[in-house]
Amino acid sequence: MSGLLGDLSAVRQAQAHGLVSLQNMVSLLSAVIDEESMSDAEVDQLLAAAEEITREVLHVGDPLLPARRGVDVGPWDVSEVDTSRRELIDLGGVMIPSVAGSEIKLERSGGTLVAVTVVNGLTAIQLQAFRSDGGGSWESARGQLRNKIRGQGGVAEEWAGDAGLELRATMPVTTPSGGWGLQTVRFVGCDGPGWLLRGIITGDGAEPKSRDVWAYEAFANTVVVPSFSASEGGTAIGLRWPESEA
Repeated sequence: MSGLLGDLSAVRQAQAHGLVSLQNMVSLLSAVIDEESMSDAEVDQLLAAAEEITREVLHVGDPLLPARRGVDVGPWDVSEVDTSRRELIDLGGVMIPSVAGSEIKLERSGGTLVAVTVVNGLTAIQLQAFRSDGGGSWESARGQLRNKIRGQGGVAEEWAGDAGLELRATMPVTTPSGGWGLQTVRFVGCDGPGWLLRGIITGDGAEPKSRDVWAYEAFANTVVVPSFSASEGGTAIGLRWPESEA
């Protein structure tokens, strides 16, 4: 059942055991609808989304169907949108959507600002952009993150989420009192023309069955400016303080 909710590892296990059939999928879908107490409208919306995704998968490479990212969804490259028409906070290497009541924290690596964390209520997302030049991808970065988390004793699985393929993890962390605890994290990412944007979601929005989609919306509406200054000795695209705070 978790495969229908987006757990790709569960899907692969079901395929390996020959459990992926139309009859099994219909039975599982019915069970999910009952468990989630979905209304008729929610079921119709779910089936419409599934049909749209299936159509996209079947038509990969069809020149009549342009790629979604950069055409009708983000994250965006600065060359793809009119930033003057959007309410964005200009941080140099990325422009992030302005959200009333949110808190912005910029983080350094060495002497360069390279990441921004946006906190909205009980959910936070850290955004960081990297130059890829065709050599890196979200797929390879996701695999490296998964192996690193598992090597540190955590749990990490691939899921199909609101931002495409993502990594959902439970990681061991040091608590304020000096002990050990577990933190639930979601890693999202997207490849653009010559760049990779990564988001790390924590707090309520990262919890299982969370319906807090604010962080996904912030990720999808972020604009990457790959021509902005690079970090010292790395591929991270540098940031700057907003002009109002400079």
